[in-house]
Amino acid sequence: MGVQARQRPLFAMYAFTVHDLSQGIRTAKFQKCTGIEMSIAVPEYSEGGALAPMKEGTRVSFANATLSRGMAEDNEFYTWCLEMADMLAHVPEGAGVDSPDQLRDFEVRQMRRSRTVAKSMPLYNCQPARFKPFEGDNESDDLQIQELEIAYEYFDIENE
Repeated sequence: MGVQARQRPLFAMYAFTVHDLSQGIRTAKFQKCTGIEMSIAVPEYSEGGALAPMKEGTRVSFANATLSRGMAEDNEFYTWCLEMADMLAHVPEGAGVDSPDQLRDFEVRQMRRSRTVAKSMPLYNCQPARFKPFEGDNESDDLQIQELEIAYEYFDIENE
């Protein structure tokens, strides 16, 4: 008598889901999300004859988010990257002017094992910085994305 195995859903491996808040790209799932961080420059300066330098926060910068080992239902991320690469075809008014379709708002959701949302991080005014397609794995019907790096202007953190 054969042993009946339990089917393990593939999507349970992917702990981060990416939703397009701009309603252009469908949901994609990734195993790893890194680089969502904020850096604040804090230079020192001396005022008058002060013995101790003063510090004051000035410029804020945001690192690029990298989404690794993902699955998507369609080729929309690649199409979005092509639009950015061929800007003159999609923006006839010239370079330097962002098309309304280029900048998108995404929400990265970290999922618990029970498939409920643990934390969501909206990323605003995103554009692709790097796209690396699959590395040859034939275990799924979905389109695979090895890495997607997204540049964004700012983010929020929302605990569920």
